[in-house]
Amino acid sequence: MMGPDKNKLYPNETIKTVCYISNLPKRANVEIGDYTYYSDNKKSPEQFYDAIDLIILKTWRLRIILLS
Repeated sequence: MMGPDKNKLYPNETIKTVCYISNLPKRANVEIGDYTYYSDNKKSPEQFYDAIDLIILKTWRLRIILLS
């Protein structure tokens, strides 16, 4: 059985509210596993970094590691 292609932005092309965040532009302080995904039903999942920016706020040395 084949799973989703980790090299595509969307694991399922028909569901645009879920994306693999490892395929978004990279940031130096964020490490992301190959199969780590993000889902946002209110905004585009491509805005993942905007969502974590709200969490980080003024903490500029924070290193985030997300593993699948």
